[in-house]
Amino acid sequence: MTKKITIFILLLLFNINAFANEPWTTHRYIEEYQKAKKSTDEDFLTNIETYILGISKGIVMTNLYFGATGKGNLFCPPKDKRFDANHLIGLIKQMDREYKMGNTKYPNDPLEAPLEISAIWTLSHFYPCEE
Repeated sequence: MTKKITIFILLLLFNINAFANEPWTTHRYIEEYQKAKKSTDEDFLTNIETYILGISKGIVMTNLYFGATGKGNLFCPPKDKRFDANHLIGLIKQMDREYKMGNTKYPNDPLEAPLEISAIWTLSHFYPCEE
């Protein structure tokens, strides 16, 4: 459990963008992703999708590592489930609706957290492991 907390803290610390006035929240990533999808700038869309996909893959690999080492999984998706940028953003938006209806165990608005934390909360919420 201590390692999980350490990972969460490190994710929070490394999420701070040195060139921004404030860290980007998940809400900001969703806004920028939606702008990129409507834009004709393919590089913009590719860059933000690549970043979101990288976050997703990092969380999935961490989850696999925890499971393989017996430390317990963060979430338990169906076998061969893939989390591309569009799917992950859709799940996070759905998680936000669940949060607003009071249907989550998380005390904070997932859109106000860093993307990495929101993604972990979302995947844990929609793909819980059986106890």
